[in-house]
Amino acid sequence: RLAAAAERARYARPGGTAPTEGLHADVATVRTALHATAGRAVRWRAVVIPASTLRWASSGAGTAIADLLDRFDDGWAATGRRLRRASWPRDRAAEGVDW
Repeated sequence: RLAAAAERARYARPGGTAPTEGLHADVATVRTALHATAGRAVRWRAVVIPASTLRWASSGAGTAIADLLDRFDDGWAATGRRLRRASWPRDRAAEGVDW
């Protein structure tokens, strides 16, 4: 009944009616069973940091890290260009090229 109700909630046309009798009891049964099988740390983590939040956060964190690494790479490349430009006249002078 719970799976069917969840499917109807997601995919049924808006405004439709569906039988709801027994769903509260089914939810209570599932919650009791999950509570009995999960330890205190698992229950605490599920309340404080649900898996859906972790997926969203990890996606955002991955993007932020990639952006940070891109900035670092751009800065490193720019530093290399500046160093090459700064040393270029000396290199040419060492080769005997006169400006």
